[in-house]
Amino acid sequence: MTTLTSSSSSSSLQPPKTPLPANLHQELPDPKIPWKISDRIMEEIKGQKGVSFKKVEVRPTDPEWRFIWKYFHHDKPSGYDIGRIYCLHERHQVQAFELNLSSQEREADKFAPTWKKEPRAKQRAKAISRWHTATDPFSPFQTMESDGRRRTWKKTKVLPLWHGSSKEVCESVGESGFMFFGKQSLGTKKSSDPKSTDDGFFGSGIYFTNSARYAADIYSQGHILLGWISMREPFPVVGDAKQQDMQTLRGRGAYKHYNAHYVPVHPEDKTPSCAMYYPCKSKESAYCDEVVVFQKAQTLPRFWVELQPSILHLIQIEEEPQCVSELLPHVHVMLQHPAVDRDQKSRKALNAALEKLMQLPGDDYLDDHNLDTLYPKLQQLLVAGKVNRSIAKELSSSSSATTAVTSQQATMPQAKPITTSSHTVKEPKQAFIKESFKADLAKALEASKASLPSPVPPKPQSSSSTLTQVAPVQQMKVEAPKLPAIAFGKEKWARYFGDVGVEPPLPADIDKILKSKCPFWPSKRVEETHMLTLIPATIDGKPFCLDLLEELIQKPKTGCATRYARYWVQVKAEHGQKAPAQSYWALMTRDILEGTRYKDYKDQCVILNKQRKEKPYEAPRLLDAATAILMEHVGTGQRLFNREPVTYTRCQEQTEGCQTAVGDFGAPGLSIGNYINGLAASWKF
Repeated sequence: MTTLTSSSSSSSLQPPKTPLPANLHQELPDPKIPWKISDRIMEEIKGQKGVSFKKVEVRPTDPEWRFIWKYFHHDKPSGYDIGRIYCLHERHQVQAFELNLSSQEREADKFAPTWKKEPRAKQRAKAISRWHTATDPFSPFQTMESDGRRRTWKKTKVLPLWHGSSKEVCESVGESGFMFFGKQSLGTKKSSDPKSTDDGFFGSGIYFTNSARYAADIYSQGHILLGWISMREPFPVVGDAKQQDMQTLRGRGAYKHYNAHYVPVHPEDKTPSCAMYYPCKSKESAYCDEVVVFQKAQTLPRFWVELQPSILHLIQIEEEPQCVSELLPHVHVMLQHPAVDRDQKSRKALNAALEKLMQLPGDDYLDDHNLDTLYPKLQQLLVAGKVNRSIAKELSSSSSATTAVTSQQATMPQAKPITTSSHTVKEPKQAFIKESFKADLAKALEASKASLPSPVPPKPQSSSSTLTQVAPVQQMKVEAPKLPAIAFGKEKWARYFGDVGVEPPLPADIDKILKSKCPFWPSKRVEETHMLTLIPATIDGKPFCLDLLEELIQKPKTGCATRYARYWVQVKAEHGQKAPAQSYWALMTRDILEGTRYKDYKDQCVILNKQRKEKPYEAPRLLDAATAILMEHVGTGQRLFNREPVTYTRCQEQTEGCQTAVGDFGAPGLSIGNYINGLAASWKF
């Protein structure tokens, strides 16, 4: 539903005025014990038995919801909204975190900060002043002793900070806490070695940030964690022309006696997609901060935020929800709209609605619970970005905001369904769509209509009609060669994206190849285990490459949109603009080969060579793999090489001495980078 949220994406980033939102601590259940859990959530936690860690969904009526919402929107991600929020609790982690406070409090006097004696002391003083601005609202804080007394901590400081992550990592952190791995190795690194997420620019430790945007847009795979981080006064990391601090700290442990590094950072460029941030030089403004700590006991993971792509970031036309699980995202998004958030009555009514939805099975029909009128109200609630007062009053004045049905709704004209070859969608009500997006939606609707079969077949003009003359198969005297059913060729490219020029011929025996026994999964045929995709040289005259593919998949003419969840800057720099000299076909497996997961690339290639049965299979090329996976998605909505379990295929190309990889295709999109996982097989025609 395109009207429920506004994207913070812009052509140029703007730094937040303060490191954290004003009065953020006041939203906590207990500001004196910042990580304390509210009563309702704690009762539900106590009821969970036999699990490795406790995980309870946070509701809008819980104080934690408001705390997270406010912090998330202080520096909102350009491509994501909040989907669901979970509170995490593992008692041993809490005990370790609280016990470590005593050590830090004693160390504060023994190991006084000495950064004033370091070079660039004036810059460091500015950074520490910024750190105090962030920590002062949470200091002093308290802990609850076993006998019920409260103990106050003044010298140790705590901060709530974000950490971009994946579903699998969130599960691991919930169970055993944050971990980090050293950057050094005796001899050559092996594929079995734990993989660090970066080079440790500011030290080899556990990294956090005060920017949800930075954590989500750059480092997340659809999930971010919010935890409490404790520290003594940190070492302030600053920048200069040679970035000497970075050179000193990169890949190494804590600097001198400090147990944390605090780094106000500035982006290499001011675009939302920029992933390279450096310590602020003199007179540079901080766009966000990074914090590095060196003991896991300094960290307490508390909230797991599942992200969903911003509705306006990926313009889609959706069916009206029929089930509880389909309506939930719309209520979540509506609650995140600033205009709704400021309107207390509307927010309270929607909180009550969401509370009820959260307690129902996801596959329950909305009309069974008198909730089917809520979606039309959501669509009417915002007009030109402002709350519609009449709808707001209706929601808030009803004895139950989720059951009232008014005569206005009963007489409201219903949207007419548009049937396409793949799905049925409802025409959005233009009255409450922002002007800047009307044109995009109109194009999408027109494309959907254009994909309908013509009700009356066109009459052939003459016996010399060109190939562009469309005629029913039964009226054609000479049939053009048909593509196999699994092929994504010129016609489908035109339907979803644009003109790819001349379509190269497939081998004469392509049907025999596809019907033959699969060399990798012998119980199935090749057509069941492979994708057949045309890799074009150009689209609408533009050279086809990974960078262009990134643009195309966000706004297809019809079908399922998506995005790159992660597109590593090194891969983009080295391979993003590489285009094929001429179009060709790629026949690629729909999954990695058995026995290749987490093996060395050389060993994976040995497995491939043994199984290919003398066919000219090889490791897929980077562009081929990304294109095949994404073309399958745009046409069917299926996400291959997905997250159940996390699956990448390595590719032929290398970046910084490592094989590139494509996969981990979840709701946030497809990831492209350097990852250790499995290997698919590809055959180029």
